[in-house]
Amino acid sequence: MEKQTFGDRGDLLPHGVAAAGTHARGFNFKTWRTSDEKEVCAVRDRQRAITPAAFAGEALAHFLTDWAGVDFTKLSKPERRLHLSRAPAGDVFYAWIQLRRSAIGDEFTIGLECRSCRTEFDYDVDLASMEVNVAAEGEDLSRVVPLKDGFTYRGEDVREVTVTPLPWSFYEGLSA
Repeated sequence: MEKQTFGDRGDLLPHGVAAAGTHARGFNFKTWRTSDEKEVCAVRDRQRAITPAAFAGEALAHFLTDWAGVDFTKLSKPERRLHLSRAPAGDVFYAWIQLRRSAIGDEFTIGLECRSCRTEFDYDVDLASMEVNVAAEGEDLSRVVPLKDGFTYRGEDVREVTVTPLPWSFYEGLSA
């Protein structure tokens, strides 16, 4: 696993999809137009209870033209959404930030407030300088995590668990 900035990485997913002996990482967006903005906003209007992750999935399904070797222009919207919901969450988060970068740019200022002292301040952000962990081709992203105290499961003493990256569908179901 190596670190790269968003600016250096560009339109290559940090994990990607292994299929048919290759490892596809590329993705592209169609040009963002006012009509697209209206269509994506209509999703929020039609589905007031949509989760932030589900909204991101809807927007990406609208703007992506290809995703890790799959031509999205030939798929229905439900098929595009299925590809995204099965993808590693890190890849979808990455594409979401890249969509934001392509539409609005890298630099902006966020007004924040400290929860403890209520002091307000501005924080300057440069998305191109954000770092992302990039998996090597074929790298196993599962990790064995030792447990401090362990537990008993079906009569077995469990002292470690194996964790794997979550698919985007996990986040789509979480409420705001």
